[in-house]
Amino acid sequence: MPITSVHHNGSDLLTEMSGLIRNDIITTPITILNRSGKKLAAFLDRRSDAGIGSAMVILVPGYGRTKSSHLRLAYYLALNGFCVARYDHSNHVGDSDGNMLFTTLGQMDEDLISVIDYAETVCVAPLIGLVAESLGARVALKRVAKDERIKFFVSLIGVFDVQDTLRLIYTEDGFTEKSQGIVLGIRDIMGFQVDADRFIDDAYENEFHSLETSMIDASRLSIPSFFFVAEKDPWVSQHAIRSVMSSCPEKTSEFHLLMGIMHDLYENPGVAADTCGEIVRAAKRTVAENSNEIGTVRTPSEKIIVSRSRLEKRASSKDLKTAEERLFWAEYLERYSYIIKLQDYWNLLDLIGSKLGHWNKNERILDAGCGIGNFGAFLLVRNLYQALQLRTASLRRKPWAQYVGVDFVQSAIRQARDLHSEIYGEFAPKVEWVTHGTPLIDFSYSVLDLNVSLPFKDKHFDKIVSNLVLSYVKDPQFTLGEMY
Repeated sequence: MPITSVHHNGSDLLTEMSGLIRNDIITTPITILNRSGKKLAAFLDRRSDAGIGSAMVILVPGYGRTKSSHLRLAYYLALNGFCVARYDHSNHVGDSDGNMLFTTLGQMDEDLISVIDYAETVCVAPLIGLVAESLGARVALKRVAKDERIKFFVSLIGVFDVQDTLRLIYTEDGFTEKSQGIVLGIRDIMGFQVDADRFIDDAYENEFHSLETSMIDASRLSIPSFFFVAEKDPWVSQHAIRSVMSSCPEKTSEFHLLMGIMHDLYENPGVAADTCGEIVRAAKRTVAENSNEIGTVRTPSEKIIVSRSRLEKRASSKDLKTAEERLFWAEYLERYSYIIKLQDYWNLLDLIGSKLGHWNKNERILDAGCGIGNFGAFLLVRNLYQALQLRTASLRRKPWAQYVGVDFVQSAIRQARDLHSEIYGEFAPKVEWVTHGTPLIDFSYSVLDLNVSLPFKDKHFDKIVSNLVLSYVKDPQFTLGEMY
């Protein structure tokens, strides 16, 4: 059971051969029908000077991820001679058919079978490998244990004890409640509202649910298997991964520890680059005819990856309509209002406040994507306490700050206004000036969409904060340009 650690120490471990600046990769959109007749949206990536060939790597997306999630890894593999198939699950996020409400691991398995079927038909003397992420790795493990067409398997930050992972996230796992006859209904599963009864029943019936079932599947592996594990993963214990690996037949598995990251490979670009290189090497070892071909890893152009990523994001045909998107975010913000009660979240807000630098009296601050007003509440509470301690508020002639909160969900704006008023109300019995004097913070709110031009003059604001927002706008570069 070979063990290595993957970390980034400031040096590029992939400098053996750099990729060309021009685009050496062809990406072709394809459609695959799964066995239920649903259309799976997919891409084929291959080097421009090569055909499809005999070796194909299928990238199995994790839960809540799409075919574009591992674009970087796909381009690493393609540039180094593999044909890569990446796809969106049905009944999931992305461009494939179906609704996320009805997602199940069994459905993800059915989709994977269909993609393997496709790979078998288009490859010459097919040699097929799987690289699977998170819950996708649990699905892939069971498929690898059954399907002799797969020649190597890479688990990338895999979840192999579904019940325990759900318990770590929610303090309840769904399986225990179901065993007690409790109806779960529509419930949050790892960030998405789904039919929880359907999801849990399917996981149990198809034996995806426990560490023990994963160990049984692992015991049936007869191919090289590589387990990449995040050092600080809050959802997956290293013990669980090692238990799965110990169940693999001798000398078929390798353990790679990804240093310093949690449950997302791309949170650290250095580790991500090194890991992509390690996966390329692992895949090469399973297909190379001579050992001289294994060590060389070509690195794709960063410019090409960024350009392709933007293109795929804009081309997605399944963007929520504005009305549906507003409803989604209204429900999301309502559901996660408890977050402001968590100390770790307040530590984050405190960090943001410190990054905004020194405050001058009556500065204007824009809270872009304010949601239900958490950052405004933080500013208010912090400065109310400071004012009480200093006892200088009675001398105040101007507000300490002018706060403008904007969001495109009207109900969130309403909640923000109510939250800030409630905080003022709590302090009213303590000091008369809170309600009768000049306001400590002059709050105002607007329903605005950050995807379009903002209706403010240039240099109107002294400070801008946009917390947990930019990853959700359609064109982050445009929105940042507006703020700038």
